[in-house]
Amino acid sequence: MRLIDMHCDTFYRMKECSTRQNIIKNQLHVDLEKLKEARSFIQCFALYSDLKACEDRGQDPWEYMLELYSLIKDEIDNTNGLLKLVTRVDEAETVHGEGKLAALLTVEDGGIVYEDMKRLDTLYRMGIRMMSLTWDYSNSLGHPNLPETTHLGLTPFGHDVIDRMNELGMLIDVSHLSDKGFWEVIEQTKSPIVASHSNARSVMAHRRNLSDGMLRALGNNGGVTGLNFCPYFVADKDEKLYIDDLVDHVKHVINHGGMECAAIGTDFDGMNGDLEIKHIGEMEKLYAGLLRAGFTGAQADKVFYENAQRVFKDVIG
Repeated sequence: MRLIDMHCDTFYRMKECSTRQNIIKNQLHVDLEKLKEARSFIQCFALYSDLKACEDRGQDPWEYMLELYSLIKDEIDNTNGLLKLVTRVDEAETVHGEGKLAALLTVEDGGIVYEDMKRLDTLYRMGIRMMSLTWDYSNSLGHPNLPETTHLGLTPFGHDVIDRMNELGMLIDVSHLSDKGFWEVIEQTKSPIVASHSNARSVMAHRRNLSDGMLRALGNNGGVTGLNFCPYFVADKDEKLYIDDLVDHVKHVINHGGMECAAIGTDFDGMNGDLEIKHIGEMEKLYAGLLRAGFTGAQADKVFYENAQRVFKDVIG
């Protein structure tokens, strides 16, 4: 078993914690000990700036992101080489072969670039290899999937960003994006895209999940969607999360997007709830759940890492 998790908010949570945490061992969902237990191949760590929270306290979201990036670099340095930043799949293979853990950095909410394409290029030079276009606020790129904005698509600058991300080899992440924005990205992109942490809307009718048509389009695009563990996006069970409910989403994604479309994007440390899988170190429970549901080991491996690995290779190298 290997694991690629396309989305967690662990470093953001560490920065915002009132008590000091570290990435080697903590009380959060993700740390090095738990990643070892999960047989992690690549853990994607999101750099997230809350645009409105920054605005309320008079802080530039871009500067907040740089502070978070500095924290991440310091934390990784303090692991004495046990956790290493990677920007390509072959780099992750090398790290894995050394018995170490690989971290790939992403940005959640591309609004931090505002209308400055040079900032996107800067993110790429910093090692960022995936970026979501929005979070839950409208920004200079597009709009979130809220009832009042689901019919609004990308801005002109957002369309330019799609082209530039294709040119750079940066994964376009459509989680949180409005429905119209999703379809505009699918129409425009020349590379596979991801919904790093989104489930199936037909299984759980939440705006953050993807419709059957979206899943088919994502599959045809060669992209993947990452199974999100947030209970609100999985089932209507009072913040409880059960493995069988997660498996139902995987089945539905495969039925509509194809076997190559299902991946993992836990959203660990970006959500709360009564989770049957308490942290990243317990991911073997989901693997066993897939086997119980009739998946072969080869099929479970596709969900756990092979599908995401293929898309990563296609786009970032």
